[in-house]
Amino acid sequence: MARTITALPLSGSTNGRPIGVGTSAVTIHTATSDADQTDMVELSVFNANASTRTLTLRFGSSSHPDVMTFTVPGNGSAGNDGAIPIGEFLLRGGVVLEGVASAASSLAIVGKVKRIDLTA
Repeated sequence: MARTITALPLSGSTNGRPIGVGTSAVTIHTATSDADQTDMVELSVFNANASTRTLTLRFGSSSHPDVMTFTVPGNGSAGNDGAIPIGEFLLRGGVVLEGVASAASSLAIVGKVKRIDLTA
C-alpha cells in the first residue's frame, strides 16, 4: 500500500499566518475526518509578552485527559528568543484542536500539517 504525504497550513490559520491565542478558545486545527487519512500537526508557540504565560491545548474536549498545559516563558527570557516548539500530534476523526492562553493578546501559534493518506 502506497502512501501520500501532503503539506498543509493549520486549518485555523489564514494562509499560513500565526494564530493569535487569547483567553477564549480558538480553533488551531480541525483534523481530517477521512478514515484513510491522519494529520501530523507540528506546533510552536511565541509569547510576545515579557511575562510568563500558560497555553492550554484542548483535543476535542475540555476534560482530562484531552487537555495539555504548557508554560511559555516571557519573550527575551532564558529559553525564549523566538518560537518555542510544542511538539507533534497525530490527529484524525475530525478532532478539533483548540488553544486557550492565560492572558489576552500575548501568544501566537505557528505550525504545519502533514496529511498522511494511505489510499494513494
